[in-house]
Amino acid sequence: MKPWGLIVAGGKSERFGSPKILHEIDGVPQWQRLVDALSPHCERVVLNISEELCSFFLPPTPFEILAENEHLGPLEGLCKAFETYPNRDWLVIACDHFWVEAGAFEQLNALKSLFFQDEHGNLVPWLGKITKMDIDFILQKKKEGEQSLKRILEMMPVTTVLPSKKEWILDADSAEMLHAENVKNKDH
Repeated sequence: MKPWGLIVAGGKSERFGSPKILHEIDGVPQWQRLVDALSPHCERVVLNISEELCSFFLPPTPFEILAENEHLGPLEGLCKAFETYPNRDWLVIACDHFWVEAGAFEQLNALKSLFFQDEHGNLVPWLGKITKMDIDFILQKKKEGEQSLKRILEMMPVTTVLPSKKEWILDADSAEMLHAENVKNKDH
């Protein structure tokens, strides 16, 4: 059975200045880019967004919407997806991975719980595969007050690998950073 895909986009995007999930690159909104990358590898895609963004997505959509009425952070959205749709394996991505493509999910889907690491060996927490066997541990740690997915994953026996393309793991916290990386990538 294929995993489900989860796009975590419930944050405020304050540093970015506008909702990252709606940001367009070459006329294509980020939500569409992520859905296109996830869909070939997933049974279904779920978009976790704030309630105020729901009006931007009129039915029919190529994903299910899991709305948050408060901005409680990405771990909250992840756990809500686990609880709403139990007994699933998940391919998870945060909306600020602007350079990800379908190949990233092909690489991640190859093994059980698997996340990318950067060139220094640091785990990249918001781009990975979480199996249903690991969900109870994540939910328990969240219930105990842990607010960092990275710290939770570091407590688990999670496999990490270097991505086939290093730009997949880049995230953009600001529109300026996104623009600078796009210019740099086009120059190469």
